[in-house]
Amino acid sequence: GIRAHQIRLVGDHRTEAKANQVNCFDCWLASYSETQHRVTCYLKLHQAANHQEDYHLQIEISQDQWSQLKNQIFPWQVYLQPERIMVFDR
Repeated sequence: GIRAHQIRLVGDHRTEAKANQVNCFDCWLASYSETQHRVTCYLKLHQAANHQEDYHLQIEISQDQWSQLKNQIFPWQVYLQPERIMVFDR
């Protein structure tokens, strides 16, 4: 598991240095929910979502980040920091 506020969005993934990073994944916006200060984005990995509940990750970003991100073309790219991932044993 990883907490929603610890998932990072990276810049343009088309640059070679970023595209080759470990734990970077292409993603598409399935839906989002805004509050006064934060935006929750529901992201589908590897391909576009079929509907608003078709997502893998939920991320939390500021309204400032959202205003910069919302007009960028897809796919976006997320980075899952290895030190932030929690492994659970059954």
